[in-house]
Amino acid sequence: MTLRTRILFAVLLLPGLMLLAGCGGGTVRQEADKNVQNMDPESKVRLARSYFNGGKTGEAMRVLEEGMREFPDNVPIRNYFGQLSFLTGNLEEAEAALREVLRLNPFMTDAHNTLGAVYQEMGRYNDSEKEYLLTLEDRSYNTPEKVYLNLGLLFKAQDRMDEAISMLRRAVETDPGYLQAHYELAGALEQTGKYRESAREYGVAEPAYRKSGEFHFRCGVVHMKLGNNLDAAEHFRKVIDVAPGSENSAKADELLELIN
Repeated sequence: MTLRTRILFAVLLLPGLMLLAGCGGGTVRQEADKNVQNMDPESKVRLARSYFNGGKTGEAMRVLEEGMREFPDNVPIRNYFGQLSFLTGNLEEAEAALREVLRLNPFMTDAHNTLGAVYQEMGRYNDSEKEYLLTLEDRSYNTPEKVYLNLGLLFKAQDRMDEAISMLRRAVETDPGYLQAHYELAGALEQTGKYRESAREYGVAEPAYRKSGEFHFRCGVVHMKLGNNLDAAEHFRKVIDVAPGSENSAKADELLELIN
C-alpha cells in the first residue's frame, strides 16, 4: 500500500464522501445525469458522489468541473473536486482547489486536513504539518483521530519515530476501534524494535487486514523476532494463501524453510 493510499483512508473515507442514503441506484444516477446542467450545487455533488462510489471517478470529475464553472463560489463542489484530485494524483489541481475553498470559507477545516495530505504527498512536510495542526485547532472537528494518523504517517516519513508513535497512540486513544491506526502503530513499533507491543497491535488490527499478504508477512516477521516460531509459521502460510506469487509470498516461503 503506497503512502498516498494509506493517507487516503484517513482523508477520504469519511461520511461526507460516502453516497448519501436514497441516491444510490443506477436508475437515479441515470435520471439525474439527463438534467445535470439544470441541477443545483447540492445535486451536482450528490451525482458526483454517486459516480465516485460506482467506480466512475472520471465522470465524477466531469460533473464537478461543470459545477465549478456554473457555481464558481460554491464551497462543497470545489472541496470535493480537491479531494478527488488528490485521489487521482493531480496534486497541483488539488492544492489550487483547496486553497480556493479556504479563501471562500476560511473555516472549512476539512480542507486543511486534505491540503495537509496533498503537501505530504508532494514532500512539502513543513507545510503539511502546519495544515494538520490547523485542523486540530478546530475542537469541533469530528474525526481528529484521522488527523493524528496523518501526522503519525508524516512524522514516520521524516524518521521522527518518537513523535510518530505519539501521534498514532493519540489516534487509537481517540478511537479505539480505528483499525488502520492500530496497524500503522504496529508498524512504527516494529520499526523501533518494540516487537512485543507491535505483535499486540497487529493482532488488534487483524479484522481489517486478514486478506492482506503484507499484513501477514509483517506479523510473521515480528513473531519470528520474538521467537514465536509457531505463530510466525502460521502467518507465513497465510501470506502464501492470500497473496500467491507475490514477493512477500516468496519471502514467506523462504522463512518457513528457515523455521522448519
